[in-house]
Amino acid sequence: MRIREFPYIDVINNGFSVRNFLKARNALLIHFSTTMSRHNSEFLFPADLHNAIKLTEVPLSFSTILPTDRGPYDRHSVNIPAHANAYGSVGIVVDIGDDGCVETVNHRDSGTNQVDASGAVQSDGELPSQAACERSLDLRSGTNEWVVRNYQTVGIFVFRPPYVMAETILEDPALLRFNQN
Repeated sequence: MRIREFPYIDVINNGFSVRNFLKARNALLIHFSTTMSRHNSEFLFPADLHNAIKLTEVPLSFSTILPTDRGPYDRHSVNIPAHANAYGSVGIVVDIGDDGCVETVNHRDSGTNQVDASGAVQSDGELPSQAACERSLDLRSGTNEWVVRNYQTVGIFVFRPPYVMAETILEDPALLRFNQN
């Protein structure tokens, strides 16, 4: 695992541009609303995406999504949600203004977590070289993980069918029906 101090600026090597790489591969960077944070309403839909839009200076986990990718709840092409190209079906699409925005890339989940309030993150990802970015797309068998900061939100992405975890207040408990079989 690598620990990156915030702010971390990577160097463009041999003219390689992460942003141009994503464009050439028709890949979107998407931070998904997932069911993994269901323990805290602050991290449930839509609050989780509202928070992600505001946290541009904090490193967050993103997936790269290609035009041929499938979401976790697409019953026609995905048997097990964990084998899909994303853990969530609704997310924010972002653009990166410079190559220093991407801190690490990995062809799988890199177990990224924030170490402390300074913004340092722990990640099993690699620095975003051309070879590492290519591996992150070409070797993935499900979702991948890119750690990104200083991004600009440019839209909302939805895999069909959309599925999110949201907190709700049920006004009439009689509406709850349980199968007793």
